[in-house]
Amino acid sequence: MAGGGPRVGAPGASYTNRSDLQNAPRQPIKAAPNQPYGQRGQQEDAQRAVPLPGQGGAFLRPTERPNEPLTAGMRGGPGPGPEALTAGVAVSDDVLVQLRALYAAHPYEGLRLLVERVERAGQ
Repeated sequence: MAGGGPRVGAPGASYTNRSDLQNAPRQPIKAAPNQPYGQRGQQEDAQRAVPLPGQGGAFLRPTERPNEPLTAGMRGGPGPGPEALTAGVAVSDDVLVQLRALYAAHPYEGLRLLVERVERAGQ
């Protein structure tokens, strides 16, 4: 049985048991502008040690819902309103209890509205 402990590795090395790291597209090294002295270099060194993964989003691909209005789920505009977001969703009592506890700890208006919506959906 294998034991724990420190692992030894080399930056940029290829490991056969980590196929997700091999030949994966990477983002170019970038640093935020106007940083205090020395932080730009630290940021770039960190990205060399652990490269940022490639961009996974295909923002220019065609829509997957061509017949749905952009405003679907919103209070105004064409398409269904916010009531469609919980339609047909079965809500367990555990979820409602957790939402109420979250609202008790963080009494924000948005959470209150969510609790009310979930309560109505469960009826």
